[in-house]
Amino acid sequence: MNLFMVSMLLLVMGNNYVVLFIGWEGVGLCSYLLIGYYYDKVSAAKAASKAFVVNRIGDAGFLLAIFLVLSTSIPWTNKSHGAGQPTLPEMPPPSPSAS
Repeated sequence: MNLFMVSMLLLVMGNNYVVLFIGWEGVGLCSYLLIGYYYDKVSAAKAASKAFVVNRIGDAGFLLAIFLVLSTSIPWTNKSHGAGQPTLPEMPPPSPSAS
């Protein structure tokens, strides 16, 4: 139970993609261990191996999504920092209140 709680907290409260992925893997491990707890039953062993495969497919999709997010947000040019990079538009001044 403690492993699941730590993994879920890492997943929810992770402030970068590495910590988020570690939490994701921990929750997947806990689900595999929970499903395969009664490993002497054939149905539980088959379900645990099925959960393992499905988690690996989900991990591949999650890693692909992280890569896509990072590849679109990181500039891949050799320009100096800030030179030629688009800037955010300035916010318009607040309008006077009509009171």
